[in-house]
Amino acid sequence: MRKYLSIFMIALSSCTAMRSNLPQGDYRINFNKDDYSFSQQLTGEAETIKVFGIDFSRLFTKKMGSVHSRGSVPVFGSAFTNRTDEYAAFNLIEKNPGYDIVFFPSFERKKTKFLFFFSITNVKVRARLAKIN
Repeated sequence: MRKYLSIFMIALSSCTAMRSNLPQGDYRINFNKDDYSFSQQLTGEAETIKVFGIDFSRLFTKKMGSVHSRGSVPVFGSAFTNRTDEYAAFNLIEKNPGYDIVFFPSFERKKTKFLFFFSITNVKVRARLAKIN
């Protein structure tokens, strides 16, 4: 029994030693304001109509409007709280091609509910877009 316990302890200690010796890289890139060409403040809009909580207009489409997926434009300074925010930001990027980064988007949301099962959400996003020089 003692033999198995010592083998188990050696195995555990070697795993922790290997894990603690792995190097961690520094992946930060520092940019200055002069590294960017900024646009004026631009806007994008989106509307979502839901019946019983389901958006039937986008139910069977492959366009999701996500700006977080791989290969998309990075967004700095704000978080999306719902899908309509992402659709509005996606429309902003689609209307203004050639930019690399979205800086500090602000969202104006208006939600209208009819009865308990029908809702309309309108979102307008304002942001400055930038190109890396």
